Amino acid sequence: LPLMHAIARQAMATLAAGCSSAAVVDAFDAEGLANMLWSFARLRVADGPLFHAIAASSNPHIADFSAPDLANMAWSLAKIVVVDAPFLAAISAQSMPMIAAAGFSAQALADTAWAFARLSVADEPLLDAIAAASIPKSEEFSPPMFADTAWAFAASEVRHIPLLQAISAGAQAKLAKFTPQELAAISWSFAAVRVRHGPLLNAISAAALPSMSRVAGV
Repeated sequence: LPLMHAIARQAMATLAAGCSSAAVVDAFDAEGLANMLWSFARLRVADGPLFHAIAASSNPHIADFSAPDLANMAWSLAKIVVVDAPFLAAISAQSMPMIAAAGFSAQALADTAWAFARLSVADEPLLDAIAAASIPKSEEFSPPMFADTAWAFAASEVRHIPLLQAISAGAQAKLAKFTPQELAAISWSFAAVRVRHGPLLNAISAAALPSMSRVAGV
């Protein structure tokens, strides 16, 4: 922690010196800013002032960020629960054309959806774009991605039937790899948006019973 706080102090001093000009890009390129934000979030070092300083410095240069950078920055803000509305709006605006052009990986789509929902930022155009891009990529989704995406749409109160159908089909093929928490997230998400999908519910029940039996000692 002392090291991370020292890095934060030095980074903030550099960002403050260059925040009004392109000098910040010389000090930290787009990938460097994204990696710094991700590193602090991954280690659960909640340095709000640093996060807001990075956001302020990144906003004017948002076009320089790649799809993974944008997804990682959104995920990082959500992990530490830092709501920076202007920066999130910039991430959304920059991400949507990339998402429409199939520039986001399955992981980036799931992370972005999860991040905006975690921060309670209602952005239906962004979610619509994520849904449209996620459906053809659903076979690439891992169990955590299915769970996070389903949860994100349910938490945002967005009832996107084609996406839920794709999640249902994809999840059923991989249910043996789901953790109990992921099974619970999927079932809660469908219930929250009032979508009753019998085959999925039956498959979740069959997958969950062995774990429940082990816990009960049966």
